[in-house]
Amino acid sequence: MERALVRALCNTGVQVVVLDQPSTLRQYPPPEGVLAIAMDGSDATSVRDAFAAIRAQWSSIDGFCNLIGFMKSWVRIATAPARRGSSL
Repeated sequence: MERALVRALCNTGVQVVVLDQPSTLRQYPPPEGVLAIAMDGSDATSVRDAFAAIRAQWSSIDGFCNLIGFMKSWVRIATAPARRGSSL
């Protein structure tokens, strides 16, 4: 779903930024022209740095879509495997 949304937005000319785990960005790189920022959502400094990088690129954000996964048990985000369609 996430990659389909990114492609659809890119196809309409929207400038897109993707924030995700480094392992996920390596395994599923976004399309050319998309700003990809590696971020650990469980780490406040990582989140601040990611939004600072967005701010450096654009003066404002016109839209925000938060697509996250849910896990059956606690797994540190930074070490979670980048598997699509599987359950942790």
